[in-house]
Amino acid sequence: MESTTFTGVTIQLPKEMDCTTSTGTYDAKTGKWYIPELSVKGNAADIYAVATKINLAANNAKVDNVNHTFLLQSDFKVLDGTITLDPRVSGGVPTALPEKLDFHVDYGLNPLEIEAVSGKIKYEYEGMNIDPVSLGDIPDFLSCEGTNLLLANPQIYLSLNNPLADYKVHCDAGLTLTSLRPNAPESLRRLSYSLDDGPVKVGYAGGSTGRQQFVLSPNDKNLNVPDGFSASDLKWYEFSGLCDVLAVPTNAENYSELPETIEIELTNPGVPAQEVKHFVLGTTLPGVKGEYELVAPLALKEGSIIIYSDREDGWGSEDLDALTIEELTVTATADNSTPLSAEMVAYPVNTDGDRIPGVKVTTNVLEAMSEGKPLEIKMEGKIEKLDGIIFEARVRPGTDQSLRPDQTIRLHNIRAKVSGYYTKKF
Repeated sequence: MESTTFTGVTIQLPKEMDCTTSTGTYDAKTGKWYIPELSVKGNAADIYAVATKINLAANNAKVDNVNHTFLLQSDFKVLDGTITLDPRVSGGVPTALPEKLDFHVDYGLNPLEIEAVSGKIKYEYEGMNIDPVSLGDIPDFLSCEGTNLLLANPQIYLSLNNPLADYKVHCDAGLTLTSLRPNAPESLRRLSYSLDDGPVKVGYAGGSTGRQQFVLSPNDKNLNVPDGFSASDLKWYEFSGLCDVLAVPTNAENYSELPETIEIELTNPGVPAQEVKHFVLGTTLPGVKGEYELVAPLALKEGSIIIYSDREDGWGSEDLDALTIEELTVTATADNSTPLSAEMVAYPVNTDGDRIPGVKVTTNVLEAMSEGKPLEIKMEGKIEKLDGIIFEARVRPGTDQSLRPDQTIRLHNIRAKVSGYYTKKF
């Protein structure tokens, strides 16, 4: 053939692509590539289309998240068109056309390389575990039976980055603390407390490596901001349940025990479903890095009680066992360097180490910030086989004022005076 002309050719391609063609025009809405006319020498022509972006949803593309496969099924075929053949002329006579013409369409499709995607993204973070907090080293005076600690304003400080911040995508996570009391009644062994305002949302300020700071606490007043955190950069989330993490459960009858450990769980950490534009594939994103710090000043709410007890014993003897005491009076000099008043109580104990029943105790109140105060506690009743005394100081905080480790209650010059009768066979 001298020449061949293709006219009115329509080729079906995938829809909604950003596409450039070597000839003709591409209609993204229908996916049709229309070529008004194409003249070529001989009987073959090469044409091409280059796509730089494709709408997967418009072409029913499917992603299998379980098997990690991607399926795109679409058409790539000639729909219609006209071929005009111009035969070669030899000696003024056109070459005869054959009775049958074979028309071949060959397609070459380069490997589909996906460099970036736009659409909805959702991702769950894994391996974000936090070790439980042990309360095994809590001071003795906070672990006595009957103590109930309702923390006024404990605070959890968080600092972490968002690896997807450069794409204007946020991530988030909830937080749950669980108090574990293995020896408690079954219903009280695991008590959980979660954020009021959850989850914590990590935005995109500062880019993918910039740290964002948060504080989780019952209120945002009088915060004890630790080193490494900036008060002006903190975003506050309400966590009223933090007050109760150490408290004796309200439905506990005749039970008093602080938790042994506190579990810390990030709930549903990850990237919630949201739109992302031109998310580049094949790159390594920075991981999520952060730190946290728990600040729990010993400032207690109304309803709290701290009971500190001490035992003075080893008094028992054969002679003392023969003494029946009707009234036992203990005197001492007391110093109270705490900002709280304390109710002072004493109980007699027998040689078996048990508290002697049926004894009426007259208590004293020791004023806050007092020194050298005389103290007298009377115990009336039938007291036999006396071996010693248990002292208790009951402090009932009710303000946000914090207690310090150096604030103590001390007793000096402890003396005991008894009245009763002595029975012994000689």
